[in-house]
Amino acid sequence: RRNAAFWRVGTNLTLLKRLLRDSGSSQLKYRLVLFIGICVVLNFLFNLMMFILTNQYLENIQPISSHFGFWTNTEFKGGVVNEVVKNNYKSANKNYWNCIESIAKELQLDYQDVDDVEDIILSDYELENAYLENQDKQFISSYCDLLIRYASTLVDQDGDTVVFVLNRALQIAKTFEKETNSRIGSYLLKNKALRALADLNKLKSGKFEDTEKALLEAIYLVEEAEFKTPPPAENFVVISEGELSSDTLTNSLLELCLLYTSTKEQKHMNLALSILLADLRSLERELRLLENERGGSTKHKSDLKNATDKRLNDLKFEMIPLVKLQVSEILWFKKSYNNAIEFAKDSALLSSFYSEDNFNSAKIAKIGFGNLAKMFDKVGDRDGAALCFDKAEKIEIPLNAFAKRTGDIRDVVLEHYFGAWGKFLF
Repeated sequence: RRNAAFWRVGTNLTLLKRLLRDSGSSQLKYRLVLFIGICVVLNFLFNLMMFILTNQYLENIQPISSHFGFWTNTEFKGGVVNEVVKNNYKSANKNYWNCIESIAKELQLDYQDVDDVEDIILSDYELENAYLENQDKQFISSYCDLLIRYASTLVDQDGDTVVFVLNRALQIAKTFEKETNSRIGSYLLKNKALRALADLNKLKSGKFEDTEKALLEAIYLVEEAEFKTPPPAENFVVISEGELSSDTLTNSLLELCLLYTSTKEQKHMNLALSILLADLRSLERELRLLENERGGSTKHKSDLKNATDKRLNDLKFEMIPLVKLQVSEILWFKKSYNNAIEFAKDSALLSSFYSEDNFNSAKIAKIGFGNLAKMFDKVGDRDGAALCFDKAEKIEIPLNAFAKRTGDIRDVVLEHYFGAWGKFLF
C-alpha cells in the first residue's frame, strides 16, 4: 500500500511529463531538464559536503580508531551525536554499550553474551594483543574514551558500576601511557571521570584524602595539556602568571576549593583563597586580551557570532563573577568584611547584567545579592541589606534554562563551520 507522499510525487511527475509533452517547445524541455539536473548535482554536492564536515566535526569531538571497524565506528559516532548534540543520554549509552559489546565479541578470548559491562571490558592482555597487532595507540585511546562516555551516560544505575568502569578506563590509560610513552585518551574525558569519582566518593565514604587526590589529578591533567609550560610538581593548583584558565580548569579548581572550605580549617581556607585569586587573575587577563581584540564590547546573547564573542561574555558575566562570589565567602569567613563586600558587589552586579538571558548568570546574581543582603545586615547597613534582598527577590531564573536543549547535527555542523547564519544559508 502506497502512502500519501508517494502519490503526491507520482502526481507531480505525471504533470511534469504532460507539461513537457504538451508544450511543443524543445527549448522549454531543455531548460527544465537542465534545471532538474543542476538541482540534482547541487543536492549531491551539498550532501557530500555535509558528510565530510559532519565526520570532521565528530572527529574533532571524539577521535575514533579506524581499527574499531566500520559498524563500531558508526555506532560510536551515533553515541556522540546523541550525547553531545541531542542530549539523549539513554540512547547514547545504548550506542556505547553496543560498541563495547562489538569490540568484546571480536577481541575477547572468553567472550560470553552477558548484560554486565564488567564481564566484557577487555583485559590488559587483550588490549596489548590488539595494540601489537594494529600498532595503533588510537585504538587504546578510543577504547578508554568509550568506557568513560559509557559510564558518564549511565541512567538509573548504581554508583558501583560507574565507579568500576571509570576506574578501569583510567587504569588502562595509565598502563599504556607508560608503555607507549604518550598520552592515552582524552584529557577532558579523564578530567570528567576523576571529578565524577570525587563526587561519588564524597557521597559514599566522604574520605577527604581520596576526594582531594582525585581532584588534584583532574586539575593536573588539564594544566599538563593546556598550559604553555609544564605545571610544577608542587603547588600546581595556584596558576602561574601568564597562563590562561579554561572553563574546565576553573570548574575543577572551584570543586577543589569547595572541598577545602567545607573543612573550615584555616590552612585549607588560606589555600583555597590563594587558588581562587590566582585563577581570577588568569581569567581577568584573558578578558582584557579579548576586550582589546573586540574593542571592549560585549554582546547580547542573540548577537554572539563566534566562539570569541561567546568566550568574552562567559568570562565577564559567568566565570569571573562565580570566582569572585567564592572569594567573597572565604574573605567573610576570615572576617575581612570590607573586602568580602567589595568582591560580592562585583560578582552580583556583573552577573546581573546577563541574568535575563543566562541561567548561570541569573543564579550567581541571585545568590550574590542574597549574600550581600546578609553581609550588609551583619555590618549594620539595614538600607543596603533591604535593597540587595529586594534585588535578589526580583531576579528570576530563565524558565527556558530548565528545558532540555537538543539540537540537529546538520544545524550544529553548519553553525560550527559557517557561523550563526550557516543553517539559514543552506
